[in-house]
Amino acid sequence: MVVGIDDIMKMLDENNVQEVQNKGVELGKKIEAINAFILPLNKGYNTNVWKNCAKILASKSDEILEPYLDYLLEWIEDINWPGALIIIERLKQFSDIEKFYTVYEDTVKRAFGINRGIWIANLSKFIEDNEELKNMLSEDLIRIIEANKYDFSNNNE
Repeated sequence: MVVGIDDIMKMLDENNVQEVQNKGVELGKKIEAINAFILPLNKGYNTNVWKNCAKILASKSDEILEPYLDYLLEWIEDINWPGALIIIERLKQFSDIEKFYTVYEDTVKRAFGINRGIWIANLSKFIEDNEELKNMLSEDLIRIIEANKYDFSNNNE
């Protein structure tokens, strides 16, 4: 029996028993085209599959994740979104700091440009324990991040 992506997504639904969800995660880990697992919003499944999708994505190599870094950083726009903490922990382990930096810098600038203080605060988690990444940032970006680090009221949401 061939199991398609729609079948896997149905299994990932958090309303299923844990055994079914675990089976969906294991099947999802075998899928190489990961775009279907990045913040899916489809009829029938949406945020109810995000945490399990994050588990699948966290299992992927840096090489597979690299083209999707900008989308993964969007995932943490709201730390309360299911799977956001899993994505943060996985991206903290991303080994190619140069590639990560480029996307990270662009994301911080984008979040600042649309006045998303909470998103910037969430992005600050990447420089808390990563001096190498922090040292790559301009003084202006560090000031932006530091100004929003603990200020969860500075947004227009």
